[in-house]
Amino acid sequence: MANLLRQTKDEINSKQKRAEALKKDCKRLVVQLNTLSQQLQYPTKGDVLTSNERKLILFLTAQAIQQKRLTPYVVKISDLPKIMGIKLSGGTYRKRLIKTLENLAYKKFNIVHQPHTTMLWIQFPIFHPKEHTVELRLHKDLEPFIYVGSKDPRTIFRYNEIICLQKKHSVDLYLLLCSATELGKWKENAKNFSALIGGAYSRFSDIEEYVLAPSVEEINQKTNIFVAYKLVTEKRKVTAIEFEIKDNRREQIARKRKKKKQAKYQNVLTD
Repeated sequence: MANLLRQTKDEINSKQKRAEALKKDCKRLVVQLNTLSQQLQYPTKGDVLTSNERKLILFLTAQAIQQKRLTPYVVKISDLPKIMGIKLSGGTYRKRLIKTLENLAYKKFNIVHQPHTTMLWIQFPIFHPKEHTVELRLHKDLEPFIYVGSKDPRTIFRYNEIICLQKKHSVDLYLLLCSATELGKWKENAKNFSALIGGAYSRFSDIEEYVLAPSVEEINQKTNIFVAYKLVTEKRKVTAIEFEIKDNRREQIARKRKKKKQAKYQNVLTD
């Protein structure tokens, strides 16, 4: 009985340590060249990635930057949903995750300035059935696009900021905004913006309704940046979008102070 209790306690401690380590890994910094970030969203040539596949690549990028080399990352298969910010249940969820990893290993893309060079995102995953783990590693060809100098155009953010983003285009817009956060402002041609989000909508009214409005709302509620946008029109036609990007924590503090002042003012009026 004592051995059983000790074993149970050790298992609980092991799970807690694993959860703490995973939480720490999810807070690591992601840094990559903007050219790679753009291909991650909607490649000009190659296979389009799902939202979960993109999150997994970004997570592995964060680990590679921490280690300063493309080392394999070993993870429990049951922890993969936490990494991707999804909820899976039922007896088939492991098979679905394994299938996702295997599909990702075959997906290819081309960098804009190297149109004839086809690259893979990850090396083929190595599964360890007895330990219920999988060994994941970014493909060696990605190394020049991850370890970049401070003057290179790059996208920087902490991985845990995107785990909670669930809407279809929120991750896309967040990555685009992160490539411009150092400037604080970003202006994009309407046609170019449509292409950057996959060209799914031809009318700009649809882009605003199904992409901009819901994505901006979710980003402002859940991430470290606060964004406001303004449509630039010429002869009643939308020609560009202007984004203003701020530190969301400062913005939240400012909103709280404003609410307190309003509440205090209302109390004075009622008295």
